[in-house]
Amino acid sequence: MKTFLILLISSVLIFFLDGRGYLNGIKGTVQIVTLPVQYSFYAAGQNVKNSFSFLTFWKSGENRIKNLELRIMELTATRNEAERLNKENKELRKQLGANISKNHVLLPAVVLGFGRYLQIGAGVNDGIKEGMTVVYLDNLVGKIIRVLPRSSFVQLFTDPQAKIPVKINKARGLVSGQFNSSQILDRVGQNEEINPGDLIFTLEDLVVGKVDKIISQQTDIFKKALVLPALNYSELTTVFVIND
Repeated sequence: MKTFLILLISSVLIFFLDGRGYLNGIKGTVQIVTLPVQYSFYAAGQNVKNSFSFLTFWKSGENRIKNLELRIMELTATRNEAERLNKENKELRKQLGANISKNHVLLPAVVLGFGRYLQIGAGVNDGIKEGMTVVYLDNLVGKIIRVLPRSSFVQLFTDPQAKIPVKINKARGLVSGQFNSSQILDRVGQNEEINPGDLIFTLEDLVVGKVDKIISQQTDIFKKALVLPALNYSELTTVFVIND
């Protein structure tokens, strides 16, 4: 309290003396003496201001870079989606020219992955059910064996557990997948004529492949042949589910 009163009285006294002009003589001297200090404070203030200006500029630049990176990501996603739709439209146009498209309702599905089974991007939510046939153009891809809400798994006719009744010309037979990734045409009557290059169809007229090489002997009960599949499954991007 005492210090406050002293400062208050001193301030009033200085104000009074300055108002009367009694301090004019020493004001210049005080300013000269304190000028370096004032300059130091001014320079320090400018440095602080410049530092804040640099930080603001740097932060603004960083934000712009982030915005540009985000924009590039958005444009890339848009381009990829456009490319996907373009590919899908091309596949749809090709599929419309296939004979099977004239007699069946087909649901397009994107291929999500390929291993023992083919995973496609259509499931229960799209009306897919187990046992449905999957095709590409007029070629058999396989059968739906497992259905999830938004995807499904297709058993290919090359699978070791797959057995498909087929016809070759007037002959009938059975195509079976093998554990060594090959396919065998079997159960063809020994008196039936089949030759390498003959097309193999399902009983619903879907192409399975063609006869590659006769491997049976004339003394065998049935004729057997290696099958060359009509499709390269690893190259499929879109398939179609028969959804009648």
